[in-house]
Amino acid sequence: MMKLINLLIGSLLFTQAEAVAVTMGSVSNNTFLNLPTINVGTENQSLFTDLLDSDLARASFNNQTIFIGSEQVSANNQNPFAISFVNNTIQWFVDSYETGGADGRGVGLVWDGGQEFYAAFAVDGGGSGIESLTTNGWLNSYGMGGGTRSTVLARLDATTGQQTGVLNGMGTFINAILNNGRSNSLIPTGLSLDNQGNVFLSANSFFGPRGIDRTRMEEVDVSGGSPFRTLTVFDSTLNTAQSACAEGWIDPNTNPNFCAEQGFGVASVHESSPVMGLIILGSLILFHRRFIRLS
Repeated sequence: MMKLINLLIGSLLFTQAEAVAVTMGSVSNNTFLNLPTINVGTENQSLFTDLLDSDLARASFNNQTIFIGSEQVSANNQNPFAISFVNNTIQWFVDSYETGGADGRGVGLVWDGGQEFYAAFAVDGGGSGIESLTTNGWLNSYGMGGGTRSTVLARLDATTGQQTGVLNGMGTFINAILNNGRSNSLIPTGLSLDNQGNVFLSANSFFGPRGIDRTRMEEVDVSGGSPFRTLTVFDSTLNTAQSACAEGWIDPNTNPNFCAEQGFGVASVHESSPVMGLIILGSLILFHRRFIRLS
C-alpha cells in the first residue's frame, strides 16, 4: 500500500511516496555480444539460447523476453541494442538508440508486463543521438564535459522497442556533477518499479550526486571516498525526480525519513547537519499535531 506523507516545514513542502518496489529489474555490466544478422519475424532458437546463456540484462513476461546489450560496431565504438523474442521468434530488434561517436551500452531493463518497459543505457559523451529519447526528461542532455559515464533511462513500447506517440522524449539522463559543473559518472546497480509506477534507480555515483532539483547534494561525510551509493526515484514519465538519497550526502528537498527507510544512514547525518536536525524536529512536531495525511 502506498503512503503519501506531506511534511510542511517552514516554506518547504516534502511530498514523499513511500512504496515497496514490486517489480525488480535486471542490470548488467557484462553487456557485449557479437550478434549475427537479425531477421525480425523469424525463428532463431540458437540466438535465443545464446542470449539466455549470456549475462545481458533481460525481462520476461508470459512468452515474451526482452534483452538489452551492446555491440562493438568499430574498433573504438560501442552502440546499444535491444531485442525482443516471443517464444523463440524475433519480435523486434533496435540498434539505433545511440549511433554517434560516444560509446553507448544497454545495461538494464525493468518491465511489469504492461505496454511499456524502461531501459537503462550508459553513454560517455553528448551529441550521440540518444538525446532524442530524453527531450522531455528531468535531465535532457549529457551536460558539460565528456569521457565520464552517464546513465540514460527511457520508457519504450514493449511491442516495438521504440518511442512513439506519447512516449516520444520520455526519458532522462542521470549523472553526477563536479564543482566546475562538468558531468561525472553514475553507474546503475539496480532498477525497479513500485506499485504506483515510479522508477527506482540504484547507482554508484562519483562526486557529487545530484538532488531532485538537479544541483549537487550537500556533503555530510564523504571521508569514505567515491563512488557513493545512491537511490533516485522518478515518476513514470521520467520528467520529475521525487526523491534522491546518497551515502554521505543529503538532499534538502527529499524527506530524510524516506532515505533512512532505504538504508542511507540518516541517523549519523542528523548529528552532523543543523539543516537535517531542523527538518527532523519539524517532522516530529507535525506528527504530533497530526498534520500528516496517510492514504
